[in-house]
Amino acid sequence: MRIVLTELRDAVIFFNRAGRGVKLEGLGSYLPSIGLDGGFDVSHRLDRAIRNALNAPGTFTGDIAKRQNVGKSPDDLVALWNSEHPDDPVS
Repeated sequence: MRIVLTELRDAVIFFNRAGRGVKLEGLGSYLPSIGLDGGFDVSHRLDRAIRNALNAPGTFTGDIAKRQNVGKSPDDLVALWNSEHPDDPVS
């Protein structure tokens, strides 16, 4: 199994270096890009089935750190930080 995954990784690198996107059915797509500074990057677009399975209500079984902050806006989080850290406020 490890050899297969390594070969798949190498194939993604090969095709992305040539400027070609790679779609791995059931996993997602790897899309190369070059920024204005010449830096090379690859974005990964997760397969819909994986994303939907992970986001289905009630399916997450792990622990969420600071669960009470889920759904808060950035402004709410700044206000919370500032109230808990008056000597180190975020502006």
